[in-house]
Amino acid sequence: MIPSPEIAYLYTEGFSTLVICCDAQGVQCVSTTAPLEYWESFLPTFWRINDTYLVNPEHVQSFQPADFPDFPLPVMELSTGRQLAVSRRHMNTILKKWAGLNRRSGVTG
Repeated sequence: MIPSPEIAYLYTEGFSTLVICCDAQGVQCVSTTAPLEYWESFLPTFWRINDTYLVNPEHVQSFQPADFPDFPLPVMELSTGRQLAVSRRHMNTILKKWAGLNRRSGVTG
């Protein structure tokens, strides 16, 4: 089993869930047949940002609000450099979690 701090994010592709990990060797990908819903219950501190992605908040580097009209959804950038859109359905929950994370860590903006 992969230690959860090393998991940056997970996403579904077809009938597989891809687990993206960051460690001393760099970024690695592990494929599993367990659905994202399984991982969501197994990793309760991770954030569901849309129908496809589950993100480890420890790997969120920044959160940008929606940039109308260029890109109408908020975007978060992860420690891997990957930028992911947050769906409208999950946006308010993620904004609250991001604000709470920033208050605990002393980050502004």
